Amino acid sequence: MYKVLVVEDEDIIRKNIVSFIKRLSPDFEVVGDAKNGLQALDIYKEKEPDIVITDILMPQMDGIQLIEKLRKDNRDISFIIISGYDEFTYAQSAMRLDVSDYLLKPFLPQQLADVLLKVKDSIDRRRNFFNNIRVLQNKLEESMPILRERFFVDLVTNQLSYEEILHRSSFLQVDVSADFYNVAIVKINGSEAAENRNLSKEELIHFFLIDIVGELFDTNIRTFIFGISDYRLGIIMCGCYEHKRQFFQNINKSLSKLIEAMANYYNVTIFASVGKIYEDILKLPVSYCEAKEAMTYSFAIEANTLINYDDIFLNKARTYEKPSALLKEIILYTKTGNSEEAMKKTKKLFEYYKNKFVMKPNFIKADVIEIVLAIQRYLEESKGDDYFLYNQNISPYEKIIKADSISDLMYLLQDFVALAINEITQLKEGQSNDFVEKLKSITEENIGNVDFNLDIAASMLYISPNYLRQMFKKKTGETFIEYLTNQRMKKATELLTDCSLKISDVTEQVGYASQSYFTKCFKKYYNITPTEYRMSILNSSV
Repeated sequence: MYKVLVVEDEDIIRKNIVSFIKRLSPDFEVVGDAKNGLQALDIYKEKEPDIVITDILMPQMDGIQLIEKLRKDNRDISFIIISGYDEFTYAQSAMRLDVSDYLLKPFLPQQLADVLLKVKDSIDRRRNFFNNIRVLQNKLEESMPILRERFFVDLVTNQLSYEEILHRSSFLQVDVSADFYNVAIVKINGSEAAENRNLSKEELIHFFLIDIVGELFDTNIRTFIFGISDYRLGIIMCGCYEHKRQFFQNINKSLSKLIEAMANYYNVTIFASVGKIYEDILKLPVSYCEAKEAMTYSFAIEANTLINYDDIFLNKARTYEKPSALLKEIILYTKTGNSEEAMKKTKKLFEYYKNKFVMKPNFIKADVIEIVLAIQRYLEESKGDDYFLYNQNISPYEKIIKADSISDLMYLLQDFVALAINEITQLKEGQSNDFVEKLKSITEENIGNVDFNLDIAASMLYISPNYLRQMFKKKTGETFIEYLTNQRMKKATELLTDCSLKISDVTEQVGYASQSYFTKCFKKYYNITPTEYRMSILNSSV
């Protein structure tokens, strides 16, 4: 809809124009008509028309004066001048006031229609232009936080020039001027933050950090936050201080407050690492890299800790002393199925790591991988396949690499050791049954071998005699000597039923070198001599 105001001192002409516009199109609405400029001003204030059709020569206030006043108040009004031929000089003056068009009296209705439609198109183009501008402005305002965060990321990752920084900070209305600069990284324990994803907790924490950082930091420090990952945020800190020491003290105090606030408010563990302080804004990428390196040491440090790169640098001279003895003990106790000792040594291993303040996580993870690899190899060799590895939901090595803290790694190793011990126990249980059955079979085959004993059987099974002896006793409830004697006595009773065999033949076939010794053993076992046993068999058959 386009609102039209008609200003003409001649009543007939004014009424005809109003009547014609009303018939012309529903797009045009005549909101008022006036005899002179003063009346038109009153109507304008109330109706705010889009188009003003005005005569030039009128009493009290002419059309030129009216245009000048309205143009000062509203640059978007479109003006159409109607004038006589002798008023053309005035019309030229009006055109300098950015009048849309003019009509010379007398004019035809179609001429007025053409001019109005032309002005309507002009208004449409202008409205579309300004609508597009507003849309662009709204989009720019909506994307401004994203553009600012992109700028902060570029500050710490790209080698921006001073000119680029000045231009972008001005456009984004960000004041990064300061005496000192550095970067901090805040890391939230990923496993804790992931526990309650129903409210997108990592996003809430992100916004909470953005909101709370400004309150906790000294007024002389401007902070700018950017995202690194789901659970990591970067903080650019620009300090305005006379001395670097003041800046250092205040950022450490503020970050410590931030850690405490996060622990109390969200009940999550948090680490913060800080790069070195520089006076040049172009050194922010260096400070950012230092903060990232310092953050790697959070792996082996207790939660809710602030780590300065300078502290790490001072302790770098310490050499890593690998706890080889502990690693071997964990492997040994796991292989032997001693769960209690294996867990005790595992706990002791991680206490050792925690007491070493600035240990690189790669050292710790390499040690754990060494343990897992040794146990894995033992299981695969024992089972003859790699079933144990592929039976896991995820490779233990992948879990180790992804472990986010020393506590997570300790629980991971404990779980793996417990799982391995359970597998080893079952494996040994199955192996024991297998060895016992094999021993029984070998014994039966060697029942007539005078020299046969457990040592010979163990060598045939490629196993320790002591281990075989213990295993047999545990599974059968009797010693191997008792079992061998039993089997020889049973075999002797079978042979004695054959009267064609001499007692000496039976003695030899059941593995005794001396007939007298055989007779002695047989009588001790059955309370009867071999000869008496044979006679009793014969008598019972008569």
